Formats: sequence, structure tokens, C-alpha cells
Amino acid sequence: MQYNKNFCQIKSNETIFQSIEEEVSTIAYYNLPLQDTTNIKKYTQSIQQKYIAIIGIGGRTLGTKTIYNFLKKSKIYDKSLHFFESTDPIDIKSKLTKIDLEDTHFIIISKSRTTIETISIFKYLSSLITINEFNSTIVSEIDSKLTKYANKHNIKTFEIPKNVGGRFSVFSPVDLVPLSAVGVNIDDLLTRAKEVRDSFFNKQEYYDQSMKKARFLVENKNKFKINVIFSYSSALANFNQWYIQL
Repeated sequence: MQYNKNFCQIKSNETIFQSIEEEVSTIAYYNLPLQDTTNIKKYTQSIQQKYIAIIGIGGRTLGTKTIYNFLKKSKIYDKSLHFFESTDPIDIKSKLTKIDLEDTHFIIISKSRTTIETISIFKYLSSLITINEFNSTIVSEIDSKLTKYANKHNIKTFEIPKNVGGRFSVFSPVDLVPLSAVGVNIDDLLTRAKEVRDSFFNKQEYYDQSMKKARFLVENKNKFKINVIFSYSSALANFNQWYIQL
């Protein structure tokens, strides 16, 4: 089925593009592909544990899970990522059977430490094994309660920029720290992201594709209230879950 001129264009492409350019100075995720990863790589190389357990929920895990599960279909990593993102006791018990707590590094991710699911899982796992500066990392906002907790207990921290929303944090330390910890080349990841970014802002290949898709979704949101996406590759199964949140 084709849809021709059945929606009202709200603004011109140029007007929308100018607004996006103005956002670059205030919305940090546009510039995440340009960041220096030296500190992340240096730190994650020091992590010796075989299992990397992410404690987080929603945007704190979906992007990481999408990238990791896609890459591991064709690459072999010495370490493995495990996602604790539900307070369901059956789910937690099942995941605990797949790791050795004594050989696990915990990465706790929350912007403010007010996400009850994340903190509940953290507290429960802490009752099973001591989580301290030797086996954990905290990723949060610089002035959050979680960061203050980390500083008090000498736990390594990485900052989530305040102007990066959780579901859009895929190229921030939220994802780069755990991915780097298992051996993913995060510089390659950011290089490809930068190529897409530059293509859009230079109005090259990805500009027309992105603008056309975005316009259709926004301008037809009241006409077509169901958005369907299929991923026929099993490697992209987690991408569908992330897309739903986005």
C-alpha cells in the first residue's frame, strides 16, 4: 500500500534541520560519537572477572543488549554480559545459575538512584556477595545519590550526562563501559556512529532517509497508531525491544 500526500506537512525540512542544529549545543547525545574513550578503555582493561553483570532497567540496558547480542553472533569474547533488569525472583534465580558470583564484576546503572527496580536488585545481590570497589562500577549522574554512594565506598564511577535521556544513552558510558569490559571495540562503534552523524549534518546519504522516516512518523501519528517493525534475523531480536522504547 502506498501513501501519497495523505498527511499535512508541519514544517519544511530546512526548518526542522535548523532546529536540530540548534539542539546540538544543548542535547548531548548528538556529540556522543565524538567523545574520547581513553579513560573507559584503560579502566575496563583492568577488570579481571569473567562475568560482567549489568544492574539496570529500560534504557540503561536495552541499547547495550542490542549491540552485544548482535555482535556475539559473529564474534567470540573472553567475557560475557548478563543483564539483571527485573525484580522477578524466577528471572533473577535463572540468571544467577549462569554466573559465578565470585568471578563477577557488577555494573550498576541509574541516573539518579531513584529507580526502585535497579536498587532492589542491587540490594538483593549485595546480600549474596559483597559488592565493593574491587568488583563493581557505578554509572550515574555526577551528583546523584548513587554517585555519592560510590564516592563514599571508593567505587569507580562514570558519568551519565544530564542532557542525555536514558533511552538515548547508547553511546554514553551507560553502554560503552560494559561493552568495553567484555572486549567490544568501542572506538569502531563510535566511528560508525560518527559516520552516520556526519552524513546527516552534511545532508548526505542518511539525511534524506532519516528526515523522510521521521516526518512520516510524526505527521501521521494520529492516523496510523500502530508502528510495526520486523527483524527477521535472530541477531536483531533485542533491537525490536529497544525500538519499542525509542
